[in-house]
Amino acid sequence: MKRIFFVAVPLLILLLTLADSRAAEKSDSDPDFNPLKAGTRFFQTFISPVDGPRCSMVPTCSVYAVRAADQHGFFLGTLLTVDRLLHEVEPDFHTKPKRIGKRLRWHDPVEDNTFWWHLETNDTEQP
Repeated sequence: MKRIFFVAVPLLILLLTLADSRAAEKSDSDPDFNPLKAGTRFFQTFISPVDGPRCSMVPTCSVYAVRAADQHGFFLGTLLTVDRLLHEVEPDFHTKPKRIGKRLRWHDPVEDNTFWWHLETNDTEQP
């Protein structure tokens, strides 16, 4: 677990730094630019094809990051992505794996990690 942590966190910081350097250029021309999505797209395009499929979850960690950024913006999307990368190492604590192709994968969509975001309050008073 420590090995993956020491690889994943610096890689995420590097990707966010690279994405942030482009954020200053893009911010004036594209108000919807998201550094998390840009860093993730960089990873999907250049690193993942060389590194190979390693994510043990569905959707993959990079797809999860893009969905988190789309649904919750840069800040909360980044926190959700970091949380996902940290608990990806030991996913078997919350669901049973499903066989997809030749690998066992755990289903872990963004919605399962933001249950608190969609809670509705009960406005009716009880006597």
